[in-house]
Amino acid sequence: MINFFFFLFLIIFITINYKIIRKNYLSDNLSNPLLLFGLFFFIIHMLLPYLQWVNSEFRYKSNYDIGVYIYSIFYTFLAYLLCFISFQIGYKSKDNKAKLNVSTQKVNFNLSKKLVNIIFKINVIVFFIGLYFAYKVYSQISVLGQEDYLRDRIGLGVGSGINMLLPHWIYISSLIFYFLYSSTKSTYKSQSKYSFVFFLISFLATTIYYSTNSNRNSIFILLLNILIIHFVFQKIKIKKLSFKNFMFLLFAGIIATILFYEIGKARYGTLYVGEDKFTLLDNLNGAFGNHENIVWMQESNYDDYFYGETYLAGLTNFVPRSIWSEKPLGAGPKMKNIIYPGSYVVGKEGNSSLTTGLFNELLMNFGTIGMLLGGVFFGFFMKYIYVKIKLSNSIINILFLQYTLIVFTSQFIYAEFLGFFSRYIITIIPFLIIKFFYYRNSLKIQI
Repeated sequence: MINFFFFLFLIIFITINYKIIRKNYLSDNLSNPLLLFGLFFFIIHMLLPYLQWVNSEFRYKSNYDIGVYIYSIFYTFLAYLLCFISFQIGYKSKDNKAKLNVSTQKVNFNLSKKLVNIIFKINVIVFFIGLYFAYKVYSQISVLGQEDYLRDRIGLGVGSGINMLLPHWIYISSLIFYFLYSSTKSTYKSQSKYSFVFFLISFLATTIYYSTNSNRNSIFILLLNILIIHFVFQKIKIKKLSFKNFMFLLFAGIIATILFYEIGKARYGTLYVGEDKFTLLDNLNGAFGNHENIVWMQESNYDDYFYGETYLAGLTNFVPRSIWSEKPLGAGPKMKNIIYPGSYVVGKEGNSSLTTGLFNELLMNFGTIGMLLGGVFFGFFMKYIYVKIKLSNSIINILFLQYTLIVFTSQFIYAEFLGFFSRYIITIIPFLIIKFFYYRNSLKIQI
């Protein structure tokens, strides 16, 4: 029965996405958020649940009722369909303008030499700030030992949230360095070379840092950002993809696969000492194993909803718990206590959390109906950002909005809102600083 429903959903999924992937230009495909959103949805809520059922490998129970299991996939898939439909119908009044491709708009893609230098200098500062805090975290992990750190990653961040967030600036600096290299290699070759060198250094630092704290998903998202930035501003026909661009795609895919597998394997070996078996399912489940949370809640008839409390936790995360001791917990700790009552206690050593994701967190807060309505809202949100990108006449604004769209249609689908939102706010600060200098410089030129 599970095979029938999985392939039925798969046929529907492929059919509705065919229109997206058959576009002539690679930039059109990569800039369309439905493609990335659909990819992550497929992995998290279709492929992985199917593989878990077929292999009888679950996190919380040895087995589940097949009716409930299919029901959970059906309602999540319905939420996805509503999201897809709301994106397609959203903001119809602007659709004619939105059809303009980024590469054909009157956008000033040629940054002035002065502005390139300003962005480069700002980004160097961003990189070294991120590197400093990354080194602090790396040193703490070295003292604890990676095995103890992986068993209690939450404990390291208690009371030092900003110290754990600022290392993400090396990730952002790497992305901006690549953008500078890509946008200046045909105009300002000297600046382009410096940008490329710093990109390699920052990318290496990012890879080492995220490998140390076993955050392979962040490396994957960084590569995804670089890939999209590389192609989204170019008018390249898929059928006429050059050998150079094909090799770039292939190389990025190989690097992402190797890092994703090796970091996952290292983490598995650390947490499960003596376990030699490490399968594709273990790898995927460790990174994207969110759907079983939904199955568990529905089979347990869980209805003690939080009505937005986990989202409030994300908005108030920057308030220290020492000031507000009763500050609400995020969805991860709450999900852990739902499945293992009393296992997460604020301030206790050895706390561990669970990853929730967009649809799981909507279900926790507002039930099945809330999950469906949340899908509609998310579809309108994606369309709003997408239209803003299409109508923007600023390359810096497009870069910032494109980054926002990428992380919301990838990372947000599997992450807890609290952690995701805090990280997003911190990582957009360099973009906002650069936007300030960009518009200030542009205004001076116009005057």
